[in-house]
Amino acid sequence: MEYSAARFASSLLPPADEDLQLHLQTKQRLHWQVSALGPSMGQAMYFQRIAKVRGQNDPFAIGRFIAEAERCLHMFDELLASSTGPFVLGQRCTLVNVACFPYCASAYWANVDISAMSHLLAWIEMLHQRPSFSTGLTLPFSRPAFFGLPYATPEEIEAEIARNAGQFAVISKSPS
Repeated sequence: MEYSAARFASSLLPPADEDLQLHLQTKQRLHWQVSALGPSMGQAMYFQRIAKVRGQNDPFAIGRFIAEAERCLHMFDELLASSTGPFVLGQRCTLVNVACFPYCASAYWANVDISAMSHLLAWIEMLHQRPSFSTGLTLPFSRPAFFGLPYATPEEIEAEIARNAGQFAVISKSPS
């Protein structure tokens, strides 16, 4: 994402020669998403929505990754609270918004409670309303159950839980 934005001079990655501080902040937060938010949300989702559904219930792993995902989302909520605009880094939509949005918006799917994170909830709702973000969530196909109610019905959510877990194999190796 960062390479493509730089290569094709996307406005989502502010040029260093125009605004060095915003350029570096964008890269810093983008790298945080890749190293912290994405992995913790992915592991929270995996251990609850795939492994557990397939009979591999690991309460330690579930608790560990929910706690880390909550920590990351609280950090993000605080970042949004200190922002000078509607986007993560102020008035301008950057790669940070694009990269973090799917993970934050799918907190429901990771069973991470964000109900007390008012800035995060408002940001998620704002981006859900933007045509480019709502279209992006349908590519290559739509999975509204990942975002919970009101984006999917309870029946759609249950069907997605089964479908999603069914496409992965849980491989366990005995300790040597």
